[in-house]
Amino acid sequence: MDEAQSEIQKEVDALANPNPEPVETPKKSRFLQILNWLIFFFALVLIGLPLLGFAIPAIAGCTGGFSIESSCSVAFLEPVAEYLAGILLILALSGAILVGGLLLVILSLIAFVLEIRVAVRRGGIRGALKSVSFIVLLLSLSGIAFILFY
Repeated sequence: MDEAQSEIQKEVDALANPNPEPVETPKKSRFLQILNWLIFFFALVLIGLPLLGFAIPAIAGCTGGFSIESSCSVAFLEPVAEYLAGILLILALSGAILVGGLLLVILSLIAFVLEIRVAVRRGGIRGALKSVSFIVLLLSLSGIAFILFY
């Protein structure tokens, strides 16, 4: 009877706790974490600089549009607006925004493929679709499409 009872107890314990040993889930590699942070800051600069370049002159009430010779109604923001307009003009003429966008697409595509590999090992792909690299990939592709077809 004791053997039968111990077998039943083992089965009950197995049903109550099917995996007694902890299952190790794959973690992101250090390279992937650094790549994600690099993509995030690079995207922040690449997206934030043009936004600031258009927002500061608009806030300052500058007339003359996207040029260095504009005059602003808020005097203390005029040098900032002129400086940002100059930087954006140089970046736009040199193609740095487009090249930076292409570089951002390549980096985020590499990171997204690595994210998919980690997500598949974990048993799902949802984590990769919520990752920074996927969001930046979509944003940078749409930004490049806007620049090319505008």
